[in-house]
Amino acid sequence: MINSRPLKIVFLLVGALLFNYLFWGHPPGVNLTLFSTYLLVIVVLFHRKSLSRIPVLASIAAVLITSLAFTYHGSGYTFVIHFVSIFILVGFINQQGLRSIPFALPTALVNFWLLPSKFVKAIKEMETKSFRISSVFRFIRIAVIPVVLLLVFVFIFSVANPIFEGFIVDISEWFYDLMITLFDEETIFRSLFILWGTSLVAWVLIKNDVGGFASRESKLSEWITRTRKPRAIRHQTSNVLRSTYSLPKRNPLGLKNEYRSALILLVCVNLLIAIVNGIDINWIWFGFEYDGEMSLSNFVHEGTFFLILSIFLSMAIMLYYFRKNQNFYYKRKFLLVLASIWIAQNAIMVISVALRNIHYIEYYGLAYKRIGVFFFLAATLFGLLTLTIKIHKRKSGFYLWRVNAWSVLAVLVISSSIYWDGIIAKYNLEHQSVTVLDESFLFSLSNGVLPLLDSELRSYSSKKMLDSNTSRFVYNYEALSWQSWNYVDYQAFNYLKNNNHENR
Repeated sequence: MINSRPLKIVFLLVGALLFNYLFWGHPPGVNLTLFSTYLLVIVVLFHRKSLSRIPVLASIAAVLITSLAFTYHGSGYTFVIHFVSIFILVGFINQQGLRSIPFALPTALVNFWLLPSKFVKAIKEMETKSFRISSVFRFIRIAVIPVVLLLVFVFIFSVANPIFEGFIVDISEWFYDLMITLFDEETIFRSLFILWGTSLVAWVLIKNDVGGFASRESKLSEWITRTRKPRAIRHQTSNVLRSTYSLPKRNPLGLKNEYRSALILLVCVNLLIAIVNGIDINWIWFGFEYDGEMSLSNFVHEGTFFLILSIFLSMAIMLYYFRKNQNFYYKRKFLLVLASIWIAQNAIMVISVALRNIHYIEYYGLAYKRIGVFFFLAATLFGLLTLTIKIHKRKSGFYLWRVNAWSVLAVLVISSSIYWDGIIAKYNLEHQSVTVLDESFLFSLSNGVLPLLDSELRSYSSKKMLDSNTSRFVYNYEALSWQSWNYVDYQAFNYLKNNNHENR
């Protein structure tokens, strides 16, 4: 790991200049991949010890995948997930002991917040006997009076001597033009832009003392352990507390009563969900026919909402009953069976919602939210799997948060890596004979689908809209520089320029 301060300053300045060159006046494109690569080089050079840790390597992979995906199709969704991945990476490289995303995110946020104070501290540390910041300010204070008196004499001599006055006027105009050039509106915004780029580089380059989150996380275990006091001490403590505070006698059947409560709840809920799943299997799984009367949108969205509610309730109940000593109760095996059945029935509900979504797509085509439902269901199934592991292996709630946070990140990275606009347009156009084709929705997709729309849409109104969108895209694309390049738009531009646009 390199700790040379001059080298850090060099990388900071180069990063600021690179950010300005790549992004000022240029929409994101391949420039995002280039700048992200520069940030990863900083990670390799200045945070080398972190590279042996799986969370850091996984975060680097997420940054690389999303940056390359953005260079391929330029999706705004991918841009957001890419920044989230960098956010997570900064959190992990800042604190060596971090394992989970929920603790890495606030670590990265606080690290960014502390950058100004770190910068001031670095300036103070750079002071030497020959150069002190305080000496500079002292010199400025001393020079104020002479400068003011000098300006007074300049004014007197300019009034007394016309030639000298002309000379002063020329200097004043030159100085005024210089100030206008340095401090015009564009320069101010550009300075702020460079400052933002410098902050991003410093965010990755500089580590601040944000050990509080890592310290808290280190106290959390993935395993539930049974801690018991010696029997004599336990009874002695209970007797003292009861006599001092007039507490009722301890109920020796507390754990057993809790077990009975869980047993009753799981039996009743399993029966209830079994009825609901039976209806869904009979109605949705086999022989489903849409009569046109009900809203398929509500059919899917309400099912998804109640699935979310059911899953979170299940997790809350499981976390409550399978906490601490209940995990070591000698009769827990039957409770585990009922809990496993409940989780399996939730998985059946996931399949039912997936089938609802498939039926929705069959009648109305693909759309962003309909695709998103499938990814949400995939994350839900993984969550149910980890919940099963938690209750059978005596895992803690922290285990659920850590593992499922990583699964959510994986889902986000994978989903952002695919060019969904092309898939949506192709599917909807190929199935327009059996689905409701929403042409306005197709025209709201990215410009990369314009060649596909040009070859498939036939109606006059569609062609008119297509010509307008094509002309606008080709005109705007020709004005872009190489920094904003992405593969999908490049391919679309070449197709439209060579085959259509020149002939219209």
